[in-house]
Amino acid sequence: MKELRRLLLITAATAGLALSLTGCSKNVDFLQYADVTFDGINGQATATVNVDYNKIGTDVFDKGKTQTDEARTETAMMGEVNYEVTPSENLSNGDTVTLSVEISDYFQKEYKVTAKAASKEITVSGLQEPEMVDPFDDSIFTTIFSENPEEGKVSFEIIGT
Repeated sequence: MKELRRLLLITAATAGLALSLTGCSKNVDFLQYADVTFDGINGQATATVNVDYNKIGTDVFDKGKTQTDEARTETAMMGEVNYEVTPSENLSNGDTVTLSVEISDYFQKEYKVTAKAASKEITVSGLQEPEMVDPFDDSIFTTIFSENPEEGKVSFEIIGT
């Protein structure tokens, strides 16, 4: 009986020490809360990082999904959790960009989180090909003469880019 108590006491002490050393932090993959969108045409597109602050607020801060909580989450992360996509300009289909996140030590200690993967690669896709346009092609070039021939006014209408 005494042996069992001693074993339980040692087990509880070891578990308590392990918890105090780890700080009961939870592992969080902050990259799961961000995605990258591409805007523009092939060869001239830009990349933008979009962060789901509602989801971070719920998962990391245990807050609800209201606009107020989203703003508080974003404020708490400002300067402490930084997302970046590189390169972010002059992108073409097939290019590879890197989405990375840096989390400050202060943030990890303050909110008892341990950050997982720091970056991931994403392949650019879905960009429209630029369309070459001949400005003198009859299908897009229309000459409109004024109804009054004495004015001598000509207007041009070009359809397309």
